[in-house]
Amino acid sequence: MTTEPSRRRLLKGAVLGAGLASTGLAAFPARPASAAALRTAPSAPPALRGPVAGTTLERTLLLGRPGAGGYRKVAAGPGEPHLVRTDLGGAAAPAAPPAAAP
Repeated sequence: MTTEPSRRRLLKGAVLGAGLASTGLAAFPARPASAAALRTAPSAPPALRGPVAGTTLERTLLLGRPGAGGYRKVAAGPGEPHLVRTDLGGAAAPAAPPAAAP
């Protein structure tokens, strides 16, 4: 099945090509990884900041012991571990000053 060229197809191709050419691989820059960084394991995870109450950082839900009839109750478990990914590039934005009340 062949399709005939048309202005619409030409314009779609030009727009797509211009979009790819303008972003290219700059949208996905390569991360320089040193061999030493790949060999060393991270030490202790950094302390949590901000509100964590009610999140999986505070606690998780686990299955309890089987009861009568084989049913299990839901029990609270420890929070999930986390890892701050510093190798993804970019720095965190500075904290914004609090807004003044009107």
